[in-house]
Amino acid sequence: MSSSPEIVVIFGATGQQGASILRSLAGSPKYHIRAVTRSASSANAQRLLHQYPSVELVEADLDHPDTVVDAVAGAQIVFGVTQFFQPAIMGSSDPAEHEFQQGKTLVDACVKQNVPYVIFSSCPSAIHKTSGEIGEIAFFDGKFKVQEYLLKQPVKATVVQLAT
Repeated sequence: MSSSPEIVVIFGATGQQGASILRSLAGSPKYHIRAVTRSASSANAQRLLHQYPSVELVEADLDHPDTVVDAVAGAQIVFGVTQFFQPAIMGSSDPAEHEFQQGKTLVDACVKQNVPYVIFSSCPSAIHKTSGEIGEIAFFDGKFKVQEYLLKQPVKATVVQLAT
């Protein structure tokens, strides 16, 4: 008796971190991979589909909560990452807060859809790491706020900090 593969949703699947996870899991009968991108018609998304035809490619935007809720529906595992250097964040008046709001959207969608396990790619807080000697570094502190928020939610979570 075979069981259905677990649905693993990977945000940032066309970026470095997400693509690395996708490569690690692709081809395993244990997982059905749902790769999330802001634009399914982008060159990177099309390359991903060509290379991994069994991957389900979906569009979602962390600035549009309904798309994120739909993207994580039915998932057993979600890998989340925010992309600080995208124009929507960099062009905002408070980039760290904008990134936090995007990460919060992801976390809230996972909680709403009862996703059992969330993995989030974060960074340490410059303020906390230096006891305030260094002020906010938006790239780090927005992600850290998401991390703090995630760990207070009713979901099993793992945080990875690749920039420690």
